[in-house]
Amino acid sequence: MSGSKTKSRGARPKGGASHRPANAKQTARTRPHGGGPNRAARRRGETGSSRRRSALALSAIVVVVGIGVAVQALRSSHGAGSIVRPAFAAASGAVIEGDATAKVTVTEYGDFQCPHCRELQQTVGPTIQKLVADGTIRFAYVPMAFLGNESELASNAAYCSGQGSFWAYHDYLFDHQAPENSGALTTQTLTSFGPAAGVTSSGFASCVKDQTYLPFVRHVTDLASQAGVNQTPTLFINGKPAPASAYTAAGLTAAVRAAASG
Repeated sequence: MSGSKTKSRGARPKGGASHRPANAKQTARTRPHGGGPNRAARRRGETGSSRRRSALALSAIVVVVGIGVAVQALRSSHGAGSIVRPAFAAASGAVIEGDATAKVTVTEYGDFQCPHCRELQQTVGPTIQKLVADGTIRFAYVPMAFLGNESELASNAAYCSGQGSFWAYHDYLFDHQAPENSGALTTQTLTSFGPAAGVTSSGFASCVKDQTYLPFVRHVTDLASQAGVNQTPTLFINGKPAPASAYTAAGLTAAVRAAASG
């Protein structure tokens, strides 16, 4: 997983003296005394300066508001009117396997480019499959496009693989993971992964090329972010954030057992 980096603010210059004009004291010494025309002129100058500052501030506010409205409009129209959900995916984007009567549901929010997600797949994945196979849990995987365009393309391709091939394609993507945003996950490469992963859908190639589910992938990522998911992988057990220990095979088994008995 790659978290977002926060840019540090530049340190403020120390001491107020550095901001004072070099001739400040000389100006004070030579300032004329008394009211007279000079004072009136200064007042007129100060009034003009205040008006100019107010006008500039108002202009800045208008610009900022305009930018905010434009950004919000862009976010609101992100894939608007073109969202197509795969028939086998939940509205949240989750693809689910396992017995519907299982007492425990484990949900993973992951990114196909995320190295820690690959690590989880390798170390905890076999335990998840065992718990699914023996009916202990249902497992839901939500493919987030957390790391950028290649994550979007990979998630789209995974949905394109179809209900019968999703999990095989999911595993293949992690087994053949490349460095983040290295240019490796092109539509051509993702299409070639299909036959290798056992995808047999006749519409797979055109779905990947046309990016049929890309607006849905972005929608799913937005939903996850709104739900507070800010890193991958993120696990939930019966809708609650999993403890840190659950990111190991033994820890997940214990957490599932506790949820089942609770």
